[in-house]
Amino acid sequence: MKILIHVRAWNKEFYCRLANIAFENPDITTIADFRGLADVWSGDYLYDSCYDVPNEEFEKEKDDIITRCRFLRSISRQKAEELARRFWNGTEKLFQEGKYDLVLSPIADCYTMDIIERIAEKYHVEYFALVTSFVRGYSRFTKQGELFDAKRQVTDEEIDHVIGMLVNDDYKVTFSLNKEKKQFDTAKFYLRRRMVDKLYFPYKKHKEKDPWNYHYNTLSFQGGNYADYSVKNAERYYKKISEADIQKKSVYVPLHYSPEATVDYWCDNKKWAYYEQSVIDFIKASDPGVSFVVKEHPAMYGKRNINFYKELTSMENVQLIHPYENSNQLLRELWNVMVYTGSVGVEALLRGKKVFTVTDNYYSGCSSNIVKTERIKAGDLIEEKLEHDNQKFMRQLLSGMFPGSSTAGKDIGNSEIDKIAAEMHRIYVNHVTEKNNR
Repeated sequence: MKILIHVRAWNKEFYCRLANIAFENPDITTIADFRGLADVWSGDYLYDSCYDVPNEEFEKEKDDIITRCRFLRSISRQKAEELARRFWNGTEKLFQEGKYDLVLSPIADCYTMDIIERIAEKYHVEYFALVTSFVRGYSRFTKQGELFDAKRQVTDEEIDHVIGMLVNDDYKVTFSLNKEKKQFDTAKFYLRRRMVDKLYFPYKKHKEKDPWNYHYNTLSFQGGNYADYSVKNAERYYKKISEADIQKKSVYVPLHYSPEATVDYWCDNKKWAYYEQSVIDFIKASDPGVSFVVKEHPAMYGKRNINFYKELTSMENVQLIHPYENSNQLLRELWNVMVYTGSVGVEALLRGKKVFTVTDNYYSGCSSNIVKTERIKAGDLIEEKLEHDNQKFMRQLLSGMFPGSSTAGKDIGNSEIDKIAAEMHRIYVNHVTEKNNR
């Protein structure tokens, strides 16, 4: 069993241990974007001109690769193509020589991870990326956000329990990013990140001789100064729910954390990677009589450029709700919801709401009450509950998930590794068996 694992400093031990628990005596190769961390360093390809040769398949996919990566789309097109092409060629050689059975990785959030997944697809290598589910205590595997056909048997009791949990008005996803921050905390975060971006990362690039490292070149705050991110300045654009004019037929738009893999890599079209502009374009393309109630993501408090808020609130049919207002209250009061890949769409469907989405996502094929569109017409809206088979919907979703908590952060070691390993082994065996029977 030959496994290629993409690692970072805080998850290397976890993923190597996960592979060793799931499979007997696996032959593991690690790959990383940081020098000295793994068996293979991406810089071995990025800084070697012998990998800078034409590749017909790369040429077909380069636009998609570059647009989806926030680092590549921030540098010159020529340099972006050079880096991606070299890594593609180097990774393809790695796969040809390694003859891997499985690639194990966190979800892709940069071009190197994206290319590894594409090369795995080309060589028909199983690819498992671990995802922390929005359903508390559950995880799942994916490639680029889709729901794996994991064929897990789900009981009626489990379905009832999860539905009851998700429709509870007090339910909150427990991601640490969503914890409420004070104004002082956001200012401290801004200053700390600016120091890291301006001082520490340039030092690391020089010390490690790694000038084009994705991580060291991806800035937390793109352009502007503190005033453009200050929560004190942002507060003037927010409304409390009690202050907003909310009608049943208004459209609830919960904003995504951005930039992030769920937008950059999970959406079916690369244009959605320009997230803020795409939200504005969607609203402008919709009928002017459609009222949008837009709520900021709690983890974006103090992190989103307020020029986005200015443009949003300049439109008469848009109201911007404070990130720390109660999302469940909006779900109770509004019957129409617009999402990209967010889990709010699942919660809305369970409550009989109509869900609009710009992209296929991991649950869009599980319900007839979700509509894929790039604009909303007034006649599309509803103002009363839709019929929805919650049992069938949740059975399909849960069959692609499994009990076993996980986290993608530096506390990944607290994940329920034995449960995750058991499911990884089961799903892998099923996939390989099906492949061999075709």
